[in-house]
Amino acid sequence: MGADATAGLVMGFGVVWFICIFVGVGWQRTLLANTWTVDIALYQVYISPALLGNYLPTVLTSGMEGAHGFLDIQQRFCAPALKTALQACVLCGSSGTDYCGGFKWLRYASMFMMFMGMLILLFHGLAAGFLLYFFHVDATEPGRKCARGFLITIPLLSGSSILMYSLLTMSYSDGQTHYGMAYFFCLFMSMLSVAPVIMFETCVNKNAEKATCARAEIKAVTADAEFQAQYQQGGMAQPMNPYSQNAVQMQSMPGAYPQQGGYPQQGGYPQQQMPSSGYPQQGGYPQQQGYPQTGAYPQRY
Repeated sequence: MGADATAGLVMGFGVVWFICIFVGVGWQRTLLANTWTVDIALYQVYISPALLGNYLPTVLTSGMEGAHGFLDIQQRFCAPALKTALQACVLCGSSGTDYCGGFKWLRYASMFMMFMGMLILLFHGLAAGFLLYFFHVDATEPGRKCARGFLITIPLLSGSSILMYSLLTMSYSDGQTHYGMAYFFCLFMSMLSVAPVIMFETCVNKNAEKATCARAEIKAVTADAEFQAQYQQGGMAQPMNPYSQNAVQMQSMPGAYPQQGGYPQQGGYPQQQMPSSGYPQQGGYPQQQGYPQTGAYPQRY
């Protein structure tokens, strides 16, 4: 139950991150040069006329309305004609603002946040997938470690990415930047992403360790049964599986080694009895006919 709840919470956070990353507006909203209202997303900028832009249709507002890519809007604000017009506009109040450099850093920040957001989405999916696979398919130790690692990594990535995005987008406006709902939702999710880690460490991790131990015991019993079945099919005596628990316990006892079956015991060699003199007595050779015996020659005078 705890694992399913943790996985469901992680998946819910991932859905919120997905919506915030791909929403068209909502990350930032600001007023530029008292002329445009700029809505910032992670992949586009939507510009609409405001204040002076509604009443003074000048060169400043021509062709600026609508959705633009970050590179397009950066090139527009870096154009010499627009920079000169903004510097000369007294009512705009933008004489000391570098919009060109600000939109350049905004583009870098959005690209970074988009990349980190996709990585965070991937880690949410992997964490939930490893948790569900561990408790519903196969309880392996690498699966437990991977789920724990991804859960711990998600808060670190989300918090650091939000902080970096905030630092990189501080200089593109006139100081009237307002962060949108998507930004605050992601900030809130980055703080709440610690909750699945706490749930895993307090409720899930102990059960996961018990599951891995039970899996190891079942695997050892199954291996021992398969080992015995192979010898029974071969018609041989049933030796003990050296990898079973009983064999390990017997081998750990001093002097208790399992006997190997299937080999006849050697009866040894018969002892040879030696005579008392140390050498076997010679029975002699048979006497040859036609030759006198030793000592039977006639004496010489």
